[in-house]
Amino acid sequence: MRGNDWLCRQVIATANWKRDRDLVIDGVRHVSVFEAIKLIVAPTTALLVHLQLDFRGELDSRGERRGIAPLSRPELEAHSTERDVIAALPAVADLVVTAEWPVEQIVAAIYAFLNERRAKG
Repeated sequence: MRGNDWLCRQVIATANWKRDRDLVIDGVRHVSVFEAIKLIVAPTTALLVHLQLDFRGELDSRGERRGIAPLSRPELEAHSTERDVIAALPAVADLVVTAEWPVEQIVAAIYAFLNERRAKG
């Protein structure tokens, strides 16, 4: 057991998760991590809710904090984590919600999504 599988099992074990309860894992930044979580919790359904940021603004801000010149930003965007967060995770997410909304609106959108899924059975 190595890599993502080990990390995901450790996070889930730390949460003391029981299969009859819901579990929220925050901070999934790679599709491979989400895929590992899905395998670990199977046959329980794993859902991915992705909070979409204005990634251009976020990358500008990160670059500024790290002293990276604007012309060097393509290097940041080429990093595997940034590629996953910008494009891959939203593509596999069950729900994408803008992180620009107030927290209450984000929570309401997630609750509405989950209630709709439960209603469909």
